[in-house]
Amino acid sequence: MGKGGSLNESVVKKIMLSYAYVGIWIFLSFTVIVYNKYILDKKMFNWPFPISLTMIHMIFCSSIDFFSVLLGY
Repeated sequence: MGKGGSLNESVVKKIMLSYAYVGIWIFLSFTVIVYNKYILDKKMFNWPFPISLTMIHMIFCSSIDFFSVLLGY
C-alpha cells in the first residue's frame, strides 16, 4: 500500500489482469468439461476411447503453452 493507504495504479492493473486470467481459465475449463460430456455421452457422440481424448487435450494444451512461452506471453 502507498502512503495514503491506496494501491498503486500499476498494482491494480496487475491484480485485475490476474483476475481476468483466472476467469478465462475457469471458463475454458468449464467448456472442456461440457465438451467431454458431449463427446463421451453414449446418446450423443459416443467416443469409445476416453484415454485418447485426454491425450488430445494434453497435446493441444502443451502446444498452446509451448507457443505462448516461445512468443513471450
